[in-house]
Amino acid sequence: MIIHQKMQVKLVLFLGFILLTNALRAQVDSTVDRILVRLEQQIILQSDLENLFRGLVQEGRIQPEDDSPEIRCELLEFLVTNTLMLAVADRDSVKVAPEAVEYEIDRRIDLQTEGWTDQDFKRAFGKTRDDLKKEMYPVMEEQLLVQKMENQLIGSIQVTPQEVKDHFKNNPNSEMPEIEAEVEVGQIVILPSRSSVLKYRYGAEPSASQAADFLDSLRHEIQAGNIPFEEAAREFSDHLYTADHGGYILSPSGGGQKVFVSELDSYIYFVADTMQIGTISKPMPYRGDQGEEGSRIIYLKSKSPLHQATFEQDFDKLKIIALQAKREQFIKNWFKKNIASFALEMDETYKDCIFFKAK
Repeated sequence: MIIHQKMQVKLVLFLGFILLTNALRAQVDSTVDRILVRLEQQIILQSDLENLFRGLVQEGRIQPEDDSPEIRCELLEFLVTNTLMLAVADRDSVKVAPEAVEYEIDRRIDLQTEGWTDQDFKRAFGKTRDDLKKEMYPVMEEQLLVQKMENQLIGSIQVTPQEVKDHFKNNPNSEMPEIEAEVEVGQIVILPSRSSVLKYRYGAEPSASQAADFLDSLRHEIQAGNIPFEEAAREFSDHLYTADHGGYILSPSGGGQKVFVSELDSYIYFVADTMQIGTISKPMPYRGDQGEEGSRIIYLKSKSPLHQATFEQDFDKLKIIALQAKREQFIKNWFKKNIASFALEMDETYKDCIFFKAK
């Protein structure tokens, strides 16, 4: 297997990540929707499964051609496990604070609507921010409840170095994987409509060409060692998310600076692929999320090729796989133990899924 391409689904199954918000996604036509699973008063619809699959594709975690009965069973298992956690949380009176739900909703919306006006928001979603937050609230509350349950169940589970080695040496189904090519890549974006430094230098209405001129000067300052790239990104970049992380693009699967090349925006990938480690590109055109023209430079900090994993070089990644397997097994055992306490009905199409047979 190759990390990260063939591990994409398992890496997110119990992280509660992909529930972002169904309010921001197109829904399946209700005329063809049907109930796949009924667990007590909770139901899982065909549209829930379709939305999860589509969300994983949009995130780049699986490809459309990966669709198969096995994948569908695995995704349905994720949904049923989450639903069981909600049922147990209700039974045991586990709650999340309303302010925590509000905070997470605001954070998710801000990530997708950085720099938007109220008019931009209404045009994009057909509703106000407050209306969307109300619509998202029950979805986000459930997501945080699932995360809280997961943390209570598996948050303290760890693996020792010996357990990592045993996982790959003693398990015939856990061959030593290949590690997909990775890069550490950063960017500094200047948008004339947002940049205070451009307005200070060039007046009230700076241009995209002036943004490029400024970035070219900044690039030379970084290369001369007069200012670190990370400091320049935090001080000047108008791409706030990456600016907060020193300009670096973070891995959506791992959250760190090392990003699998398959996770990169295609434009950044093709630029970085032509660069030498430690170099900074010349200013290139950039278009913001609202269509405004600007400029950016790209910095390639490190690059590692596709290679066979070794304990010496890739122990941290192998540890993640072994830890995930241990936590996954714990969740499966928990599922078998608790599902018997609740009434469960399922659609005939999915009765052959292994996890249902384990009931």
